[in-house]
Amino acid sequence: MATRYLIDRQLTLLADGQDAGALPCVSIVAESEFDDVPFVAPLYKNAMKSLISTENTYLDACPDCFIGSVAMPDRTDPANDPYRFAFFLDRKRLLLLDNGPLCADALATIASSRPLHEVTTVYCLFELMRLLTKGDQKYLSDYEDAMERTEEAILGEELSDTSQVMLAYRRTLLKLDTYYRQLTDMADDAIDNENGLLTEGEVRLFEQQQRACERLMDRVATLREYSVQLRELHQSQIEAQRNSTMQLFTIITVLFVPLTLMTGWFGMNFTHMPGLDEAWAYPAFVLAVAAIVIAEIVVFKRKGWL
Repeated sequence: MATRYLIDRQLTLLADGQDAGALPCVSIVAESEFDDVPFVAPLYKNAMKSLISTENTYLDACPDCFIGSVAMPDRTDPANDPYRFAFFLDRKRLLLLDNGPLCADALATIASSRPLHEVTTVYCLFELMRLLTKGDQKYLSDYEDAMERTEEAILGEELSDTSQVMLAYRRTLLKLDTYYRQLTDMADDAIDNENGLLTEGEVRLFEQQQRACERLMDRVATLREYSVQLRELHQSQIEAQRNSTMQLFTIITVLFVPLTLMTGWFGMNFTHMPGLDEAWAYPAFVLAVAAIVIAEIVVFKRKGWL
């Protein structure tokens, strides 16, 4: 069943069948009830149904109203589908088409908070949009802290699934960047006020919203650059580990090259090779091998190769 609020100095919940009188009101309806709404033209209904099924934040100025949609990423797990709702706005009514609890919770928060500065549907929508981005700077700050911890883990070689973490960062930040860009475009379309529905004061509200979204967009851009740096750091760590392994193999190979030469030399079994028939030959050969290995290790340590 639709939930309706009277837009007065404070949002007031209306009972079923209660008339809002001359004051504007905001309604929340599910898609299953939307066809019964009398004041939205069929053309707009079809457009809103299409909008709510897409992951897109959008605003369209119609001759006598605005229709639009919001697709807000899930902060708890950005891999999930975004929260989506569509809206219809004119001077008398704000209708929110929402199949979930997002709009209901947001309006309940607005109703229990400070009084509205303006008794208009436009201001109510502005408050709703502002509430949806409230706390996002803190969220991005916490996200940056998590990325810094990841950087420390990479440097300390303490992270086993670094590639998956890097992929999650890139995907999340891409979704947030898209969301804030679309919010900025939405505010820009409202500022254009092509249908003349907004007053000058209401246009300034969306200019304020646009600036806030641009700041969030800039912050996300910074974090995306940071994620690129983390990926490069991770790649450099992988290269360093690979080089260390190759260096170890090279040192082992170099250590045994003289020994291979000596064993090959004495393994040729020439008849008159000196020392082969002597009792001291084998111990002398072992001592020579040990001396060569020790000498090589000393040289490698002085060169910093070990």
